[in-house]
Amino acid sequence: MGYHGGMLICIGGFPGSGRNRLSEALANALDFHYFRLAPFKQHPLFMREHILLHKGGTAYSDELLLRIYKHVVSHFRQLSKMYPDMIIKDHFTREVPREFLFTEAEKYFGPPLIIWTESSQEESTSRLHEVLDTKKRKLETRLKIQDDIRARFEPFTRPVHSVQYINNSAALDQALNLVREHRGF
Repeated sequence: MGYHGGMLICIGGFPGSGRNRLSEALANALDFHYFRLAPFKQHPLFMREHILLHKGGTAYSDELLLRIYKHVVSHFRQLSKMYPDMIIKDHFTREVPREFLFTEAEKYFGPPLIIWTESSQEESTSRLHEVLDTKKRKLETRLKIQDDIRARFEPFTRPVHSVQYINNSAALDQALNLVREHRGF
């Protein structure tokens, strides 16, 4: 067990901020494994609990996020051997679950590079309208999730690097420079 010299990039941001696109572009440019959290968050056991207990809100509770992250972290030992360089994205807006994930990830990948996809609520909302315009019900749900997540955001206690992804053709280059700096190149 222990850190073997790989790298983990954690990309966070609010819905509609460009997290998915930046994560995919960065993974392709660097040939990093893009670890997808969505299948874990959408696992029937976690989804059932989320639907039963979210009590009108759409954001995951800290307790449920922590359980999901514990499940994800249980795979890091093997993943770090298979994919020493990895990207993972989530909203990362809740302090306790994200600190657990970052601390545990550090054991296998070293200190994570945390990149926040910066966007105003107006920019994110506009982008969600563009992407989901034909899917009205999904758009309404995403907008509610965005509001819930923004309202529950807790500031980071670790160093975080912001990248404005929406309407910024230099965003990928900025992120690549952050990777080079983090690795000491």
